[in-house]
Amino acid sequence: MSGTLIASGVDYPYGMAVTPSGNIVFGESSPQTSGGIEGGPSIGSVWSIAPQGGGTYSTPTQLAGGFSGPAQSVSVLNTQQGQDLVVDSGGGSNRTITVFNASDTQIGQIQFTYIGNYEHSTGIDTILPLSNGSYELIIGIGSQTDQTATPANAVHISGLGLPTTTVNADSVYELTIQANGSSAQAVGGPVQIVAGVRNAYGLQFIDSSGELMVGDNGQDGAHNPNEIAADTLNIVPTSDFGNTIPDFGFPNSYTDFNTGQRINGDPDATGPLAAFTPTNDSNGVLQYSEGLSSMACVVPYQMWFVGADGGCFIGFHGTKNTEGPGNPDDAFLYYDIASGAYTPIIDGGTEGVGHLDSIAVSGSSIFIGDMSTEGDVDGPYGTNSGAIYEFDFVPEPAAWTMLVAPLVLVWRQARRKRGVRKS
Repeated sequence: MSGTLIASGVDYPYGMAVTPSGNIVFGESSPQTSGGIEGGPSIGSVWSIAPQGGGTYSTPTQLAGGFSGPAQSVSVLNTQQGQDLVVDSGGGSNRTITVFNASDTQIGQIQFTYIGNYEHSTGIDTILPLSNGSYELIIGIGSQTDQTATPANAVHISGLGLPTTTVNADSVYELTIQANGSSAQAVGGPVQIVAGVRNAYGLQFIDSSGELMVGDNGQDGAHNPNEIAADTLNIVPTSDFGNTIPDFGFPNSYTDFNTGQRINGDPDATGPLAAFTPTNDSNGVLQYSEGLSSMACVVPYQMWFVGADGGCFIGFHGTKNTEGPGNPDDAFLYYDIASGAYTPIIDGGTEGVGHLDSIAVSGSSIFIGDMSTEGDVDGPYGTNSGAIYEFDFVPEPAAWTMLVAPLVLVWRQARRKRGVRKS
């Protein structure tokens, strides 16, 4: 597998998509204080870099900006009028989902209102095109606190022709959108499709057949090795949408992070497809995966190692405000659905890696965004330290362990090139 640094000096990149022409579209967040994106207000924006041949890319060009809060999720959708851009940004009652047309003009927006102090008020979404030119917008709504179910009437949404509507937290919703190039309107809904998730920060369809993969953040404890619940993958067929609402058990049912034992406080809860308990890294050393923060799924056989049911690449944020060996909880994994196995691609604690919080896939290539190679998210050092990489999975390598060395080498080179030091 070969790797290329395609953008550096980026402000906290988060959320990424690849257009049919090969452009990489990503969110960026610029803090307005020295407190980083978690220590004060930020302005979100969306940027694009274009392939120029020979493995090179253009400098980033801004497509949209002025979002009140960080950009968390970016999706691109082909329509008859061109490519719609959908951006999830902000937190608390500043959270919005904004729809832009092919000319990058805003044509609709969903507004969120969160009642009271709310811990997981940022969120992400994903899109599934429909045959009639509309699309399903899938929206994650996190929990108010870390280890308790959120009371009713805590979250409201409005916009796209919807009246103000109360939605349940600890959940995932589906909303059908019809866009015509000049406006975007909700067509019915919103419809709850998942219950009992703490903070769904991975939402991806496996393929056009419509199985939705939901990646959920487990309950925190005092970090490593005292996490309470493992992060999980949960699968929901679109045939269930509007008919059955699977409840994945938050907060009473979960997989113990350290033992892998299922705690069934809610005996009716649906178990996960996979739970990310500690696993050996490429050197046989036990490593951790905490804070599922990004996911990109591939169809069967898309790459040489992908099985008959497809699979997903998964990034974990790990320990806040640290990088390299100081963040041993940020392993980057591939989960294969047919075999049920997850394999480390980038080991936790890799030198030069901060937080691998964005993933996009195109053909045999995977694009990875490091939110902050310096590690900081609520301090001054993370600004302009984000980076985006492209890796290509060539056929038939000798072993998975061959994949780690090139990744480590590229991150070290990127840090030397940027030349940023902590004082």
